[in-house]
Amino acid sequence: IISNWDQFIICTHTEMARHIKYPLYIMGDPQFRVAMTDFWMFVVRTKKTLPDDCVAFSCSMEMSRRDIKQYLEKIYKVPVGDVRTEVRAGKVDRDPIDNSLFFKTRDYKRAYVTLKDGHKFSFPEIYPYVETREEIQQRESTKIIDEKRDIDRKAGVVSSWFGI
Repeated sequence: IISNWDQFIICTHTEMARHIKYPLYIMGDPQFRVAMTDFWMFVVRTKKTLPDDCVAFSCSMEMSRRDIKQYLEKIYKVPVGDVRTEVRAGKVDRDPIDNSLFFKTRDYKRAYVTLKDGHKFSFPEIYPYVETREEIQQRESTKIIDEKRDIDRKAGVVSSWFGI
């Protein structure tokens, strides 16, 4: 015998929606809810350079390798070849006022995703490189100095530094 409680799922994601009951999906009925994952991921730029087909992500600690692969393939349609994960310890710092106290940041999970053959990843250039005034002036001054050296060499004249 199935009780009435089996037809409802209690949503516990936020404080406000803690006691809201959503009915299970029944064939023929419209779907009232959208399934959202509790997972999160974002791309990380590592200190060491990675190959073009490898991308580093910081992700939630609850995610497994299969979850990461499905997350990228189903949501973002990224062709994933291999997933490697590691758990990194958070940083430990001393309190600046009381040196006997220590504070530790949370541990985090890092995922290294290798893309399938033929696919490459590169970080987009969000801010294009713009030369500053000092760089432009320095480039022009070195250009003028180089031109003077070339003229002296072509003329066969000893430079004035020798005092001849």
